[in-house]
This record gives sequence, C-alpha cells and structure tokens, in this order.
Amino acid sequence: MSNVEGQQKSSDDLTADYLTALAKHLIYTLEQKVGKVILQTIPIEFCITVPAIWSEVAKEKTLKACEKAGLKSDADILLVSEPVSWKPCRERNPT
Repeated sequence: MSNVEGQQKSSDDLTADYLTALAKHLIYTLEQKVGKVILQTIPIEFCITVPAIWSEVAKEKTLKACEKAGLKSDADILLVSEPVSWKPCRERNPT
C-alpha cells in the first residue's frame, strides 16, 4: 500500500497510523466533552477487540501497533476476542 506521498507502507504501519488517528480523535472528543484539565485526571484504559480466529502473532502485531501509535493506558492494553468482547469491558465498567 502507498500513502498520499506515494511511499510504500506496511500493513503494520497502516494499522499504527489508523490507531494514531483514532486515539487523537478520541482524546479530542473527550476534551470537548469533559475539558482538558478534567480529562488529565481520569484514568484511561484501552480495550481492543480482535477477530476470534486471529493467531497469537496477529494479536502481538496489534499490540505493537498500539504501542507505535502511542496509545497510553493506566493498565495494560486489553485484547479481547470479538464474541466475548462485551463481557470484560462491562465487568470493568458496570455503569
């Protein structure tokens, strides 16, 4: 795949780019909703869903893309298979 400048990018780089843009949008939206000062006091944790059929290698690449994208979390980034993804997230935040 090529980016807008015509440079070749790997699927790992494209995934990291996507996650970077997603994280920036998330932080921007949260800042608009609760304010920058308050947002800095709120612990943020990421839960990423992945297809159930993914191999451990694919999951590890996803975690590396998260790191490359700069996703910072107060806890480890949680990878959850899609069929069961709702349960751990719900248990962490029952409201």
